[in-house]
Amino acid sequence: MRKMICRLLIAGVACLVLTPLSMRALGQDKDEMVDNPLYKAWASFKVNTTATQVEKTRHHGADAKRYPGGVDMKTIRYKLVASDEKKVVVQTVVVDHEFLSEIEAAATKIIYRAKIAKANLKAALEELGAKIEDGMVKVKEKDGEKEVKARIVIGSVTNEDGTTTFKRWYVKDVPGALLKEERKTTRDGKTVTETSIMLKGFKAAE
Repeated sequence: MRKMICRLLIAGVACLVLTPLSMRALGQDKDEMVDNPLYKAWASFKVNTTATQVEKTRHHGADAKRYPGGVDMKTIRYKLVASDEKKVVVQTVVVDHEFLSEIEAAATKIIYRAKIAKANLKAALEELGAKIEDGMVKVKEKDGEKEVKARIVIGSVTNEDGTTTFKRWYVKDVPGALLKEERKTTRDGKTVTETSIMLKGFKAAE
């Protein structure tokens, strides 16, 4: 499941930063190195930029009793700790909200290289077969809400866990690009999990 979610992210951010022409060009020169969309999603921000997401997964069936109210809630904090022309390094801290406590995992670091193999990017995109739309999405501000342009990625993938359908909203002005996500997994015609991810806030370093 973790590998599949990673591919959803790669595909979504790739769809945000790649033009239709460059998408078609992925079919050529399989050994060529190309821009990494996940690097681009962070490289335009300065070191010490932070972003916080809240992820809620509602479980159905027997698994529901393992979580408060049947919901597995996580707060995920990201911080850009290094950036240059070759890579960015993003520190990630996950906080699990349990029945009687909050458990903060040790910080991990994700390295996004500026260049990746074209064949790897092409494989991640083709596996999901996502539909891409341009649209608007509402974002909260101190004085209310406003609408901003977004790249909306809709798709579905089936594996041993079931069939997962997803919808993601990406905007270029957000560290990491992801503004929100809705995801649902079904198996044998029954809903297994429903997940929502929302950007709680971010602070761009000056």
